Amino acid sequence: MPRHRIEVRQVSPTHILMRLVSHVSRSFRAHDGFVSSDELAALGGIDVTGIEDDDQKDEYVRRELIRLGNAYFVPWRQRFTSLMQASSQ
Repeated sequence: MPRHRIEVRQVSPTHILMRLVSHVSRSFRAHDGFVSSDELAALGGIDVTGIEDDDQKDEYVRRELIRLGNAYFVPWRQRFTSLMQASSQ
């Protein structure tokens, strides 16, 4: 379950500082244990075809989930910045 903390602070009349900290833990089911890398890949649309080694698959899925999260952040930040600028006028 991801946890996020966002801090927005005005550092001058024309600039703000925005800090986003995310922490994501591996999904866990009470009776089944951790969600498999194959299931996480399927849920995230990540192709793990051809990766047989479980450790390599775990690492690949982790890297791809981080990459996808970072790719999502850029447009989110642009929307947030636009809203902040619009509200200051």
